[in-house]
Amino acid sequence: MSDLTIVTPRGWWDLADACQFYPSDLPEDWRLAYFANAFGAVLLPYATWVNAEAATLAQWREDVTPRFRFVAEAGRAPQASDQEIKLERALGAQLTDWLSPDMLPAPARSPSPGSAPGSVPSTPSDVLPAEAEPDRPVCAACWPAGAVVGAVV
Repeated sequence: MSDLTIVTPRGWWDLADACQFYPSDLPEDWRLAYFANAFGAVLLPYATWVNAEAATLAQWREDVTPRFRFVAEAGRAPQASDQEIKLERALGAQLTDWLSPDMLPAPARSPSPGSAPGSVPSTPSDVLPAEAEPDRPVCAACWPAGAVVGAVV
């Protein structure tokens, strides 16, 4: 069985080029459906879904086609939390995989030489050095909102 690599933006609500991507007259609550017509998946940052109401999660599932997939950023707890179980129930088979901040190789979590402490990486080379394992999922927590991330699922 071969791995499938999903490359997708982190979230649909805060794309770097949102003013160009979304029509100016598109209502906010239609953005996910519009996004899902252009992309096959989205990464859900932990902070976005962890406290979301069940009705909101269900609406996300309703807003996309059956082929669309969600990849969720997991919390740091070793066992599944009640919130993770809630997300799995709400999104069902459309929740393709989980990404953990701990999935990054140790060198990839280190800031680049010369970068300010706590600064957000600006390029993939700032996050994944050449010696990083290419088959490991990429943690979206290391990327700014709207960044494109990939995961092997």
